[in-house]
Amino acid sequence: MDSVQPHTSGGPPLRARFDGSPGTVGEARRLAAEHLAAAGAGPHDAERVLLVVSELVTNAVRHAPGPCVLTVDAGPGAVRVAVQDTSPVRPDPRPADLSTGTGGFGMHLVAQLSRRLTVEDAAHGTGKSVVAVVDTGPA
Repeated sequence: MDSVQPHTSGGPPLRARFDGSPGTVGEARRLAAEHLAAAGAGPHDAERVLLVVSELVTNAVRHAPGPCVLTVDAGPGAVRVAVQDTSPVRPDPRPADLSTGTGGFGMHLVAQLSRRLTVEDAAHGTGKSVVAVVDTGPA
């Protein structure tokens, strides 16, 4: 991890830069959990958001070379999770594979947990951001 923007309840979003090395996904989850707790997210909401964080960061580490940036912005009624990576290739959800263990579940899971799932071209340079908005609050 290269840098983390501090956060407080009602404060700025979490913004953390990772180099993609082993441990990146666990560290991203830990930082996101701390941010969500500080923002007052309930355990059910936090767990759903943390699944989204895990899947999006895992995809960035597996499919894009180099660093990635995680942004978590907890607002009233929703949490916006964005992962920016260095690859311009958009995610292509593939069929889930139970027989060979090669996965295929991640983007389907993120889509189910999110109100909105989009891919945005990088504002500067090469790459993209995968952005998920997860509703929070009363079910």
